[in-house]
Amino acid sequence: KHARVEAELLDLLENECRSLGLTIGQVAILGYSAGSLMASWLTLQLPQPCAGLVCLHGLCPDNRLPKPPPCPKSGRPPALCLAGGSDVQIPPAAVEHSVLLLRNRWNFQDVDHRISPGQSHQVGDEEFEAMRNFLKACLQVSFA
Repeated sequence: KHARVEAELLDLLENECRSLGLTIGQVAILGYSAGSLMASWLTLQLPQPCAGLVCLHGLCPDNRLPKPPPCPKSGRPPALCLAGGSDVQIPPAAVEHSVLLLRNRWNFQDVDHRISPGQSHQVGDEEFEAMRNFLKACLQVSFA
C-alpha cells in the first residue's frame, strides 16, 4: 500500500519537474498539518535532495512508516519546521519531537525550528515571512 502511493508521488514529482524543465534540486516541498508528514516522507524517498523542506504545523515520519532508502550521498535538504505556540491540534512539543527525528534519525543537518508564540493552528504573518525567507534562500530566487 505504501509502496504504491510512494511510487505515484515520486512519478508525479518527476513528471512535473520534467514538464517545467526543473531538477529536483530546484524544488521545495511543503506540507501543512497532516501534509507535513507526507511532505517529509516524500523528501526521505528522493534519491537526490530537493532544495528545501517546509513542515508547517505538522509532524515528520517516525518508526510507524516503512524505513526509507539510505540518505543520499549529497545529504538531506535544509528544513524549516514551524509550530504555533497555542496550537492544540499539533502542539509545539510534537513539532519539536519531529525536529529531533529529522536531525537524529533522518540525518537532516540544517533544520530551522521556530515557534510562533500565541499562534494557533492557522498560518500567521510571521510564519508566512519565515517561509518566504527560507524559500528565497533555498531556491535562490527573488520575490517581488
